[in-house]
Amino acid sequence: MKKNILLALMLVLVLSACSKKQAPVETIQTQGNTFDVPADALEPEFESVDYGFRVKGPEGWLKKADNLGMLVTYLKPGDPETFQENISIARELKGDLNLADYAAGTVTQVQEFFPESTISGQTETTIAGQEAVKLRYVMTVEGLTLETEQVIIERSNEFMVLTFMAAPSQFSAAYPEFTKLLDTLQLVGDEVGS
Repeated sequence: MKKNILLALMLVLVLSACSKKQAPVETIQTQGNTFDVPADALEPEFESVDYGFRVKGPEGWLKKADNLGMLVTYLKPGDPETFQENISIARELKGDLNLADYAAGTVTQVQEFFPESTISGQTETTIAGQEAVKLRYVMTVEGLTLETEQVIIERSNEFMVLTFMAAPSQFSAAYPEFTKLLDTLQLVGDEVGS
């Protein structure tokens, strides 16, 4: 009897090992290189239960979760002329700051770190039902000029920062993808509210 049970368990283990599938991969080309990525990296949806939001990124853009301090980054595929257009989402704890103070501090930091930068716009808005500030600026980083729009959303204990960056020659063409992403942003949980 024990031998039959042992054989049955071994059969289950062997069959389950045989049935395990490798994670599907997709081959993409970006920045002149071709490489394989997990298939879900091309799925535009991203949800963070921990930080209470979900969003749908641009179709066909590479999604990288938890990338260099960002909650999620979307990279436009292809071979960019000078810079790979991208959208990133980050968060920062509020501390004692309100939205106006945080936005002013962001402008100050951009001007300090990138002295040749130009702030071309700052507007108050509402995104996903929350107060927000949009900042638009052009900055030069190591000789590379980038146009950037940041949307800062105030939440109960944090600021959510959504950033779109592109070379000025590519900004207008890719900008609609950023606005679509903003339109899909859903804030959920007890993080909502300021």
